[in-house]
Amino acid sequence: KLATYNVKKAGQAPMAINADNKNIQLEPGDQLLRIYKGILIEVNVQADGYEWQGTVYPTLTHISWKAAGYQIGGNAFFGLPSKPRKKA
Repeated sequence: KLATYNVKKAGQAPMAINADNKNIQLEPGDQLLRIYKGILIEVNVQADGYEWQGTVYPTLTHISWKAAGYQIGGNAFFGLPSKPRKKA
C-alpha cells in the first residue's frame, strides 16, 4: 500500500518518504508518487526535468501548481526536504 508521499528508485519497490529518509537524492529513472485527493500523481525524473502526463517540466513546482490548482512548492507537495535558498 502506498503512503501519501513515495519515491520509487529504478528497479526497487516504492518507499514512503518520511522524516527517516528525507535525504533522498533523485536521479533520472526515479519516480515520485503522490496520492492527492484520491488521485495517484506519478512523476518521472529525467535528466532534463520532470515528466508528468506526457509533458516535461523544468521543476516540480510547475507540476505541483497544476496538480493542486494553487501555488505550492514542488518539494513540499511531494514530501521532499526543502532546499535552502541561495543568498544574493
